[in-house]
Amino acid sequence: MILLSNGGDNICRSKTPGDEMAIGTVDGVFVLRRGNHGNWFLKHRGLEGIFVSGLTKLSSGALIAATRGCGIARSDDGGQTWRWINKGITQFEFWSVRSGQIKGHEVVLGRARRP
Repeated sequence: MILLSNGGDNICRSKTPGDEMAIGTVDGVFVLRRGNHGNWFLKHRGLEGIFVSGLTKLSSGALIAATRGCGIARSDDGGQTWRWINKGITQFEFWSVRSGQIKGHEVVLGRARRP
């Protein structure tokens, strides 16, 4: 899956072209699918009405969305459904999000706006 967002992972490398794209927007996440003739169509939307400032993808395939004012959301099904994973955070205004590995453990790092 290709990810497009202002404050997330924007570079994807693969041996074959992707056939799905998740786009973080000021009105949620749009998931597009490539059609038979190379055109793109809307597969589904999520987090409608929420400003998604960044998207990242975990090695498990889960999508993580950083939002402006609502915190962090997770989708385990390609963006069809989302759940909030805000337990333990004190800031809900995020500018960006990235995933990676630290000492063999997968982590998600978000950059919050200072109050």
